[in-house]
Amino acid sequence: GDDSRNSDRNLNQHLATFGDTVSWQKGRHSLKIGADFVRNEAQDGFGSTRNIPQSSMSYSGGNNLVGFTNFLLGNAPHSYQYVELPRPATDVSNWETAYYAQDDFRVNTRLTVNLGFRYDRYTPYVDKNDIMANFDPNYRNATTGQLGRYVIPSTKTLKYMQYPESDNPPSGIGYVLAANSGQGIGRGLVRPDRFDFGPRAGFAYRVTDKQVVRGGFGLFYPTSAAQGIRDAITTNPFNGKITGTAKTGYPVVNPWPSSVSDTSGNIPISGGVVTGFGNFPSANYIPFGIKNPRLMEWNATFEQQLPWQTTVRVSYIGSAQQGQIIGNDLDMINASDSPFGTTQGLPPNANLYPLGYAGQAPYTGTYNECDPLNSSDCAYSAADNSRIEFPELGDYVTGFGNHGKSMTNSLQLQAERKARGLTFSFAYTYMDQKSSAPDVGDSSLGGDNYDPFNPKLDYTRDSYVSRHRIVAYAVYDLPVGHGQHFAANANRMVDAIIGGWQASTNMFAKSGVGFK
Repeated sequence: GDDSRNSDRNLNQHLATFGDTVSWQKGRHSLKIGADFVRNEAQDGFGSTRNIPQSSMSYSGGNNLVGFTNFLLGNAPHSYQYVELPRPATDVSNWETAYYAQDDFRVNTRLTVNLGFRYDRYTPYVDKNDIMANFDPNYRNATTGQLGRYVIPSTKTLKYMQYPESDNPPSGIGYVLAANSGQGIGRGLVRPDRFDFGPRAGFAYRVTDKQVVRGGFGLFYPTSAAQGIRDAITTNPFNGKITGTAKTGYPVVNPWPSSVSDTSGNIPISGGVVTGFGNFPSANYIPFGIKNPRLMEWNATFEQQLPWQTTVRVSYIGSAQQGQIIGNDLDMINASDSPFGTTQGLPPNANLYPLGYAGQAPYTGTYNECDPLNSSDCAYSAADNSRIEFPELGDYVTGFGNHGKSMTNSLQLQAERKARGLTFSFAYTYMDQKSSAPDVGDSSLGGDNYDPFNPKLDYTRDSYVSRHRIVAYAVYDLPVGHGQHFAANANRMVDAIIGGWQASTNMFAKSGVGFK
């Protein structure tokens, strides 16, 4: 296939939970104390299907034949891609534990106060086979001056890393074992967040027999974001694809066997020049001391009972999130009119690497322009590499961190009436929500910043949130059957057929941008 993903993704997830709560009633106090323990285990093929592990070949119309004909004949392609050693599926596990206590204290006949506390602790995911790799962008090699190195759980990881990743400078990027990194980390490559304390408080006050005021506040920590931390360090450093292109001055790209008995070609295909944008290893950076996002929620409600069995309710609900996990491109360059990535890179038979790669001296000769549409022969020049922070890793290195935030304010109005078998409800909600990035993983995981040089500009109103929402419904008990206006004296069998029916209707409307 020629896609960067394989749809054949094996996924097996196992979850074991245990929890218990002790309740104690003492006078005006109602106490609850408990704990929850969750064990997560998963075998996930998400990382093993990235970056063309099946390999691909591209033809440019050679031999006056279409590409598929060349493929069937086993002719040499113009370019090819493959992964030398695809990584297996991740086999990871972690623990989620929580301890909590709550006291519902009835101060008097009008006022009840709720006070609570919760402590959450999530351990980092650990891979059974140690196929994980973090990146330290702040480390500088004392000998070569090269910036950055990989941090891996053990030497078992090296087998699945691309060549520049698995060697030390000056011939490679460099790595260090987690135990020797000086970061206080284990095989999970990040430190657990040990300060997830969450206080809770609330109250309910009966102003009169027909008026009630309620309010509350809580600090919460969303469950560990697998796709924000675990997946980032089990995917990009692995399955590094190799791209070879036919080019004058380099070995000829060999054909591939067209039958079982044909030995004229090799698998994998070789030859040409291994260069271009697709041949750089990749990395994701997760800060070793990354924190779990913190979500604060608060609310206040006033409820009034009116005549005609009608109740109205006015509520304000707010929330604010801090430390949302968002990615930045650490190799992003500022916009300018200077070309970038428009040459064929290092010319044939040049002896020196471009500036910044493997600590070598710069190549000072000329470069040939590339043709990205027809030849796909674009590569980085010395000038290109000098403009990015980590030239050994290409032009895109994602650095995650607790950079994001969000704020939600909501006003809710509701009226409800119940009388003579009729229930009617009308509710209106106004919501204003702003964030640095939308929650794309349902776990407080945001996307990448649009402008890594000024991430504050990303904080704006979320486009997918409806500012206005109306929900209305009515339920009417049909007056038919035993004890009703019609067929009040029906026998049991008839009443079972015609009695107990309801008619209902509902309406929902919201503002927003429609789909096209």
